[in-house]
Amino acid sequence: MKKSAYVHNVDELIAETPLDSVLIHYGLSPSNRTSGEVRMPCMFNESCNNSSYGQLAISAAHPAKQVFCHVCGTRGKPIKHKFVKGYGRGLELYGQQTARLEEASIRESLNRHGLLVVEGANDVIALDALGLAAVGLCSNRATEHQVEKIVRFASSASNGRVTLLPDNDEEGENGFRELLWSLVDRGINVRLGWSRTRENGRYTGLQPEAIDAELWAQIAQTIAPSVGDIHVQRQT
Repeated sequence: MKKSAYVHNVDELIAETPLDSVLIHYGLSPSNRTSGEVRMPCMFNESCNNSSYGQLAISAAHPAKQVFCHVCGTRGKPIKHKFVKGYGRGLELYGQQTARLEEASIRESLNRHGLLVVEGANDVIALDALGLAAVGLCSNRATEHQVEKIVRFASSASNGRVTLLPDNDEEGENGFRELLWSLVDRGINVRLGWSRTRENGRYTGLQPEAIDAELWAQIAQTIAPSVGDIHVQRQT
């Protein structure tokens, strides 16, 4: 297996980052909690600040500082990636570096499968280790800035083709529905890599970071030519 071009042992690095460091980074007071939740303002969506419940819940006991916003629905675990200097969440795509195109495996992946779009940074790292070209939203919903970046990337590097790999749960698929239609409206050829209903539900609950070489070989053989099995009904 090829070594990732990104961070190695990312889960270990996240686990080593004290929760207090995260809170202090956002100008909040340290917490001595080792269980339950710690609340902080949601940094993913400004509209959450208008809600009386618009706070981000961070699991104090979870080694990866798992987060969830009850308003915008953003969830995930690698909150450590908020510390990457110059990275603007909602404005950038994790893995968008053009230097990656210098790798033969990345160019081959773009040619065969199109640009893979996933939710989290860990997903990008895992797929990169397999030589697959993926970018991450660092959320389960894409912003307009991110949609435009995906369109430009796919148009220039993968012949206008995109393969979506949402987290295989309700929240993941709901978030990617909006992205799906936004890309189709912009003339992008969108395919669905997997879903909860495909292969008799064998992918239910899985995230892209769980994909290994064997599983990817199976997924690649069954990538749908259309997005019908995500059960989307477009509103007119």
